Amino acid sequence: MATLAEEFFNKIVGGTPTPAEFLRTLTDQSNPKFEEDWLDFKCNPTNDKNLKEIWSELLSAFSNTEGGVLVWGIDARKDEETGIDAARELKPVPEMLQFVSRLKELLGQATDPPLPKVRVEAIPSADGASDGFIVCLVPESEEKPVSAELVKNKPFYHRAGASTHQINRALLRSLFYPQRRSRLYLIIDYGGVGESGRGDFVVSIRNDGPSTAQDVILSMTNSFDECHALKPDHSWERVAGKKEARCIMQSIHPGMRQTMLKFWVAVDIYAVYKMQPIEFAIYAQDRPQKSLNLKLTMDHLRGRDTYEYEV
Repeated sequence: MATLAEEFFNKIVGGTPTPAEFLRTLTDQSNPKFEEDWLDFKCNPTNDKNLKEIWSELLSAFSNTEGGVLVWGIDARKDEETGIDAARELKPVPEMLQFVSRLKELLGQATDPPLPKVRVEAIPSADGASDGFIVCLVPESEEKPVSAELVKNKPFYHRAGASTHQINRALLRSLFYPQRRSRLYLIIDYGGVGESGRGDFVVSIRNDGPSTAQDVILSMTNSFDECHALKPDHSWERVAGKKEARCIMQSIHPGMRQTMLKFWVAVDIYAVYKMQPIEFAIYAQDRPQKSLNLKLTMDHLRGRDTYEYEV
C-alpha cells in the first residue's frame, strides 16, 4: 500500500493540467495546503551552506519517520488560526536543473547511511522555463537511525506533526535497539448499523512488543461533519481545517489492549459523501509517529468485524 507521501508525490508529478498548475492550487488562500509530518515546503536557499543543512536535516527527518515529500519553490508561512505552516506563495527556483544536480550530488554525503531510493523531479514553472520547482520523495529508511551528516555534530532528526525535531535519547535508543521497543497495533471494531441508522466504531491500541509504550497519543482527523466522537470528550477540535479527536494514555504495557476512541457515523449520509477518508496518527515515546489513512466502505458499515493494522 502506498504511503501518504508516495500518493502525494505521484499527484504532483502527474498533476493536471500540468504539475506546475497542481502546485499552484496548493497556495489557494481560501484553502492552502498545510505542512504535515510527511510534507514540507522550502524556498530557494540563500547559499550552498544553507542548502546542505536543509537537505541533510530533512533527509534524516523523513527517513527516520515514515518518509515524506519536500517541495522546493513554495513559500510557507504560519497560519494565524492554527499556528501551522501553510503554502502561501509560489517562488520558483532559478536554474532548477542546476539545483537538481546539486541535490543529487549531495545525496551520497548528506546522510549516514546514504539514501539511494530518494527521487528528485524538476517541474518547470512554464513550458521552456529554466526556473521552476523541485519535488523530492524521501522513503522511510530500512536502516534507521539516519544521521544528518552535513549539519553540525551530525544529529539525528525525525518529524512530529508539521515540524522537524532532533531525536530524543529514548527514541534514538529504540532505533538502535529495535528489539526492545513496543509493537503497537491499531484495532478498529465495526459494530454494524443499529436501528437508528448509525454505525458505531471502537478504536483501540494493543501492545504486542516486549517493552512498555510510554506517553501514547492517538489522534483521528477527518473532514466529514457527520462523524461524531464519543470518547474521550464527545467533541472535536478544528485543526488545519479538519476535525480532530485526540486521546492520550500514560502507558500501554506488553500484552495490554487499551480503548482510545469511540465514534459513530450516520451511514446514509456517509454514503452520499463518498466515504471521506479518516486519518489516524499514533505516537509513543519509543517510536516515531506513524500515520494511517483509512477509507471506510459500505461493507465496513454494514458488517460487524474487527480490523488490525500494525503501526
